[in-house]
Amino acid sequence: MGAIKARPTEGLCYDPSVARYWSKQGLDAEIERVFDICHGCRLCFKLCPSFPKLFDAVDAHDGDVRALGEEKIDEVVEACFQCKLCYPKCPYTADDGHEFDIDFPALMQRYTAQKARRDGIGLREKLLGNPGLVGKLTAPVAPLANWANTKKPVRVLLERSVGIHRDKLLPEFHRETFEKWAARRDTTGGSTRGTTRGTTGGTTDGTTGGTTRGTTRGTTDGTTDGTTDGTTDGTTGGTTRGTTGGTTGGTTRGTTGGTSGGTTGGIAGASGTTLGTSGTATGGTSGEGRTSVVNGSASAAGGAAHTSSGTREVVLFHTCFVNYNNPQLGKDAVTVLERSGIKVLSPDQGCCGMPALDGGDIEFARRQARRNVVRLKPYVDRGLVVLAINPTCSLTLKREYAGLVGEDMREDAERLAASTRDLLEYIHELQREGLLDEDFASSPGELAYHLPCHLKAQNIGFRSRDVMKRIPGARVRVVDGCCGHDGTWAMKTEHFEASMRQGAAVFEQMSAGGIMATDCPLAAIQFEQATGVKPVHPVQVLARAYRKDGFPSRKGGK
Repeated sequence: MGAIKARPTEGLCYDPSVARYWSKQGLDAEIERVFDICHGCRLCFKLCPSFPKLFDAVDAHDGDVRALGEEKIDEVVEACFQCKLCYPKCPYTADDGHEFDIDFPALMQRYTAQKARRDGIGLREKLLGNPGLVGKLTAPVAPLANWANTKKPVRVLLERSVGIHRDKLLPEFHRETFEKWAARRDTTGGSTRGTTRGTTGGTTDGTTGGTTRGTTRGTTDGTTDGTTDGTTDGTTGGTTRGTTGGTTGGTTRGTTGGTSGGTTGGIAGASGTTLGTSGTATGGTSGEGRTSVVNGSASAAGGAAHTSSGTREVVLFHTCFVNYNNPQLGKDAVTVLERSGIKVLSPDQGCCGMPALDGGDIEFARRQARRNVVRLKPYVDRGLVVLAINPTCSLTLKREYAGLVGEDMREDAERLAASTRDLLEYIHELQREGLLDEDFASSPGELAYHLPCHLKAQNIGFRSRDVMKRIPGARVRVVDGCCGHDGTWAMKTEHFEASMRQGAAVFEQMSAGGIMATDCPLAAIQFEQATGVKPVHPVQVLARAYRKDGFPSRKGGK
């Protein structure tokens, strides 16, 4: 038997929309090739348990990768966190122009997807892979759900029936989601949806845009949301909203829906100044109502679009976690952006799809991705930046969508990727251009800042650290290491204890003093599990620093 060649085999494929992706023979050839290269390289030996398991297994067979059985390969794949950190570390990637074209996380994902298609997707993976559905079902009974999650008998039952460890700290749910808060704020704030969409827009967008969004987007969103949301929010937000809502929802939302709701508007939908002043100028003719009413000129400030009155706008991809589990984080993000004169739009959106990818449910993840590309396309077309609060979500929009959605939507997904920023990445852009409001009234003092793996994988630098350092008196200590949560991995019965061991060194560093901060909401849960203290997001540090009493534990807030 000859040597294993390092160059790609005919089985190389990272695109699930291509039939070759699902070939087991092609996958086996790539597993053999990549495992052999990784075994010889060993550069990633300390990143996650997957690599030590791989090296030990191959060493046990005298360096012969071909001697590994299915069971050993399963162990290697199961130990992969999908932290993605081996990709920027790897010298053999296509991004580096190397002919080997290695993407270890994508290979692990392909293996998981084939296994899921072959063996089926279990209840646990379906639940953990659809946080939007879990949140939607749980939010109305949030107090009861939160109470139940603290009760041992309930947790034992959950562990036995689903496979979520009985001791794993679970995120809290909130009855008022971020989306509800946004809509209420928009209404009580006298914005487009509240004032005009409740009056003129009340007939037009309240009916059509309420029938369209309620019926079409309610019906379609669940079914074809790619087509109809493309049709509905794009074309019906250009047909209904562009015909009924378009003469009126183009004129009304352009004129009335504009001026009134425009200047004061809140954040839900595409309201506020967007549908305001600029809406008057172009809303009647555009027929898009919700999106085309804004002049799409890009500003120097992070590429945000301007309305005719000079207001800058961005789209907030608030994420499932913020919507259902931590609405306050979304509110604080809006506060910080608005302090710097940024108009925040929060259009309909779904889960980014990464949790489903974790469980190998490629088809569900693809549907989520396609829906989001369609929903966000009108805003991208206008030149708006899309800000994701969760690093996993920003990474997914940037790196996963183009290879996930299929050839027919790839160009739109690539344009979305180019328009996507992590929240603090964008705030850092504002700061560098002198546009960030730095009128801070209090200081956090010492901060222990954990840099999440999905931010490191984006190669954007330590943006959260750099922005927090702008607060006078802030002393930021960066903690760089794996907390062990790793998506849904730490929740699973068989991995919980290993996850706590994995993060032990980082737990100690984080608790060494100061306010704990991290961009990753799941890492925050892991730190709270280990230390009893709940970390905050860097944008919340900024939001508190604007208040005199932002850090009451510090004397005088200073």
